[in-house]
Amino acid sequence: MGTWDNQQIAAVSLGLALVVFFAGTTAAIAAGASPPTPLWAAGGALSGGLLGLLLPGPVPNAVRNAAITAKTEDLTARATAVRAGTRATPAPAPDPEIEAAARSISWTTVAALGVVFVLLLILSIFLAGGAIVPPADFGVGSIQNLTKTVIAMAAAAGTGMIGLLVPSPAHG
Repeated sequence: MGTWDNQQIAAVSLGLALVVFFAGTTAAIAAGASPPTPLWAAGGALSGGLLGLLLPGPVPNAVRNAAITAKTEDLTARATAVRAGTRATPAPAPDPEIEAAARSISWTTVAALGVVFVLLLILSIFLAGGAIVPPADFGVGSIQNLTKTVIAMAAAAGTGMIGLLVPSPAHG
């Protein structure tokens, strides 16, 4: 068995922690209790961190577009050679750096995730602080569950954004 790098260890650890979160939340609900807000926030943070770690990080749009163009041109050349029957030897493997850049996300996506995080954070502060008062028939339990959900989504968006911005251990 090969050695694991830091990113694989972090991904497995976050995945196992997420499994523990789901088990704990399920057990609490099965016992008739309402899981506390910090538990939901931790679950949201774990899922956002795992997603941010597993997605390729952002690169400048010019680099991403150039990589997509290079990948498209390479695939077109390979397809043309196969159709013409001129490819006698297997094609060389695609350049991993071009593949990674072509699969990366844009900075616009990171900025949008940051805006979502800030808006959800503000909304959760208003909900938790009582600045937003629902109608009387809405129920106290419903606003508490809504607050838990918004806080968990804010935690997921925030840690997802951090996971996208942190450079991969392999690239320093």
